[in-house]
Amino acid sequence: MAAPKFADLPGIAWNEPEVYETSSTSEGHQAELEAAWNEPEVYETSDMPKGDQAELEVLPGAAAEDLVKCRKEAPMKSPAKALTSIGDTVKFEVYWRPGQDQFALNAKIVEVEKRLAQLEATVQCKPISQNLLLVEPMGSSLLETVHILQAKMNVLDEVILDQVEARLKSILGKVKEIAEHEAMVQCANSQSKIHQTYELMQHWDPIASSLPDVLQYLLTLRDLHEEATQVGQVLEDMETMQKEIADALQVNTFLLEVVQKTMKEFLAFVDENVAEIQGSIRNLQK
Repeated sequence: MAAPKFADLPGIAWNEPEVYETSSTSEGHQAELEAAWNEPEVYETSDMPKGDQAELEVLPGAAAEDLVKCRKEAPMKSPAKALTSIGDTVKFEVYWRPGQDQFALNAKIVEVEKRLAQLEATVQCKPISQNLLLVEPMGSSLLETVHILQAKMNVLDEVILDQVEARLKSILGKVKEIAEHEAMVQCANSQSKIHQTYELMQHWDPIASSLPDVLQYLLTLRDLHEEATQVGQVLEDMETMQKEIADALQVNTFLLEVVQKTMKEFLAFVDENVAEIQGSIRNLQK
């Protein structure tokens, strides 16, 4: 069913199933879906007696729904009084709008145009540019078309063609002058660039001749730098050794002081002993 907002648009089909197509479904599966869609749907009413159950095909519009409502609302005392029937048949009234076929045709045309637009967008179809004199006149009326053709015929007049030829010759002459002037300008620019390049090369010739000396000077500086690095390393080692020697001298000075003190004490003790021995000897001599 179409949406209510599209109710007043032309070419909208009503009371028809919505069909969605996709390129991912195979043709055989699509044919099976279409065949299943075209089969009539069957409704069974549980309120009817088992002997009077009938199969109802879906009809256009709301006829089937009305029929089911009538069966539900009708008294079920007897099968004969449930619905007004003639024998074993049930009578249905089908309403069909006169413009339904035209609406369906318009919908199909719109769908075809949409597919053509998608195909052109996919293939990137571009209109071929044509000469204005060969384009088909598109006047809204016959008189306007005649005026368009007359204007195009006037373009082919001999006087107009002579004027066009004269203008084309003048334009061609101007184009040649512009090309010659551009060639002269390009030649002058090329000569100027060549002269600048030559002067630059002349300026760099003395520098190029002095490059070997500069290279030798740089190599000498590198050797001096390496030797200076080695000398610096030796000086650092010597400074470390000086620090170690100074520490050792301090320790030796302390030890020397201790030894001197001990020797003084020992000499004093020896002097005392010698004095005692001499005193003892003197006493013995007396």
